[in-house]
Amino acid sequence: METITSGKVELLSGAWLIIYNVHVNTPNYEACRNEGIKAFKSVRECQSIAGLYLTKKARAAIDRLVSEHWYICEHRASCQQEYLTDTLIEVDRAFEVVHNSAKKVLRRSQYAQILNFIKG
Repeated sequence: METITSGKVELLSGAWLIIYNVHVNTPNYEACRNEGIKAFKSVRECQSIAGLYLTKKARAAIDRLVSEHWYICEHRASCQQEYLTDTLIEVDRAFEVVHNSAKKVLRRSQYAQILNFIKG
């Protein structure tokens, strides 16, 4: 079995095996990581005031995101790749719920404006 090693990627029997995450030490990775940290802090800071504007379902999705993020960090993820994959799944779930909820509220608001215009 021939093994060719080049940097952090190893070619073993024609299959690529990623030994390390090649992109961890790049400026782009650091920029994305810092943006992710800022975004999560913003979610945490706005979580309480969001309760005034979001639906119950959207608030529950954000609460779940924060809770799952903690659980992933502390218990579930054994490596950075698992952390990123699992966190992305939770972010996508929360985004989908909040986005759909916002669309419904906007639609109701638009309908109300149309009805007020017709009545008025």
